[in-house]
Amino acid sequence: MPANFELIEINNILLSKNFIETDPKKKNNNTDEMKFPINKLNYKNFLEKNINKLSFSEILDDSIFANNIADCFQKTNEDILERDFNISFSGSTVCNVFLLGNDLFCANVGDSRCVIGRFDKEKRVIVPLQISRDHKPDDADEKARILKNCGRVDRFKTEDNQSYGPARVWLQDEDIPGLAMSRSIGDTVAAKVGVTYMPEIHKLSLSKNDRFIIIASDGLWEFITNQHAVEIVSKYCINGDCESAADDLVKIATKLWEEVIFYLLRMNR
Repeated sequence: MPANFELIEINNILLSKNFIETDPKKKNNNTDEMKFPINKLNYKNFLEKNINKLSFSEILDDSIFANNIADCFQKTNEDILERDFNISFSGSTVCNVFLLGNDLFCANVGDSRCVIGRFDKEKRVIVPLQISRDHKPDDADEKARILKNCGRVDRFKTEDNQSYGPARVWLQDEDIPGLAMSRSIGDTVAAKVGVTYMPEIHKLSLSKNDRFIIIASDGLWEFITNQHAVEIVSKYCINGDCESAADDLVKIATKLWEEVIFYLLRMNR
């Protein structure tokens, strides 16, 4: 997804409702600069200056905002389809977080995950709060959509017909594509049997007890639980050292992954 794409979409909505006052000193500036005044670098400053002017409930209701987010996902999927590279058996998960005041909107496709580290005042510890849902083919609603589109949900089969591994999406009469998630951007073969790019959107009102947000792919969550993840990050939270927290998460997940591979290799000797 292009950098700031979601931010630009939100900004267009806000500007169209004239809720944001523009600086009169900038009237003679380039039109394009006025159209997209928010970027990743000045977004925090923008919020600090304008948050009191933004009444989310007055701008648009949740369903309209959700539709705009879904439009972003659709546009991204269409853009990918127009590229020259082959995405028949390749695609991507997406997990986005939108912050507007104290409202957090999480839009996700696939099995990347958003987890908030929330301080439990009674236990005096950081606890995980999972915002997104991992889209797995054997979830009842996800499986129903795939079956309705003439797909098949099953695990890998060995030569002696033994099942192993997670549930995957297959064509009805072919052992392809074997996708282990039920939503994705791209994956055109899987899309024929109900794998969709449309996001699931959750809203949460943040509180002063919410300390940080972790957004990661299944490369992390396959090996680290939500609880373990927030415990790792909380060590760096006091100093605001996000980079070290991310490095530690990756280092621990990699070590656990290597241990699994080593075990499997030993089992196959």
